[in-house]
Amino acid sequence: MSYIDDAVTATMGWEGSIPWMYLDSRGNVTVGCGQLLSNPADACALPFQSAAGSGAATETDVTADFRRVKAMTPDQEAGFYHADTSPILSVTEMAWMLRTIVSSNDASLQEAFAGWRTFPDSAKVALLDMEYNIGEGELLRGYPKMDAAIKAQDWRTAAAQCKRIGISAARNNWTKQMFLAAVSTA
Repeated sequence: MSYIDDAVTATMGWEGSIPWMYLDSRGNVTVGCGQLLSNPADACALPFQSAAGSGAATETDVTADFRRVKAMTPDQEAGFYHADTSPILSVTEMAWMLRTIVSSNDASLQEAFAGWRTFPDSAKVALLDMEYNIGEGELLRGYPKMDAAIKAQDWRTAAAQCKRIGISAARNNWTKQMFLAAVSTA
């Protein structure tokens, strides 16, 4: 397995894999492994299947479900947003979407960090999970001390600076441990 595979597996574990549209804690319509859908057109661009299992969901059905979910209370359990008519994504599609984003983030991080190719895999997996979770570019803008530590390949300082607001203590601790694992493999 490659570090990309490891990052996809870890991120899927932290984000979950919900085949119908739901609202995240900020009230954003989301699907799969935390994939933001900004508007009905974003949702219609995905290969949703009809809830009845009769093939592809129609644009009308996907748009209606997007609007239904958007009008609901945010930050509930994912099942709260499911209806008998909810269009769904396949497990294969959700995994492909996540892998596509993680691979794109990998390319962005390679550009941001000159030493990326030599970083220990555990540091790459931690950074890819952070980039996915907080959004592309936020890793570099919102964590200047960690950014400097990463550029210096100072994994202990990166571990001390990687705490994110609004996620579980377990996920933050896992990220810290991934950076600390990089200390021993660097």
